[in-house]
Amino acid sequence: MDATYQIAELTTDRVDQAYPLIGAVAPALDLAAWRAFCRSIIDRGDSRPDLDNVIVAMSPLGYIQGLCITTVREHAEGDRILDAPIFVVASAADSAGVAAELLDYLKAFGRAESCGCMRIWTLAHDNWTRRLSEGEIRRWDHGVTIILEPDARPPADADALPAMFSWI
Repeated sequence: MDATYQIAELTTDRVDQAYPLIGAVAPALDLAAWRAFCRSIIDRGDSRPDLDNVIVAMSPLGYIQGLCITTVREHAEGDRILDAPIFVVASAADSAGVAAELLDYLKAFGRAESCGCMRIWTLAHDNWTRRLSEGEIRRWDHGVTIILEPDARPPADADALPAMFSWI
């Protein structure tokens, strides 16, 4: 299946366009602070998975319809985890499609970084600040954890599975 959305790291020319999405989940974050945060990521000039990264999903017309902030972390037990404390989708017509393609990208990224799992945090209005708290990072009781099989492929008869099951 061909991808509908372009999933990529946020670029300088899209920072302001992404602000309404982050503003919806971090209402205390003003535009100047968002610009400074994004500038610090973009100015470092390389993708450092162990530092914050902003990933966006853009429609074919170039509108940002999804955004997540990710970091690869070493968890307390020594396992690598792809952590996504911010994951927001804003699409009137295809929120499920945007979310699915963002998740597919994150799963592939997590596997490439040798992560055993990824965690999408339960969304709350204080995730922007909680994502910096070591205590919050170490917790396992918030969000959805998805195990990343190194070579996960759906079984040949995956289409026959009931709708309530999905192959991760």
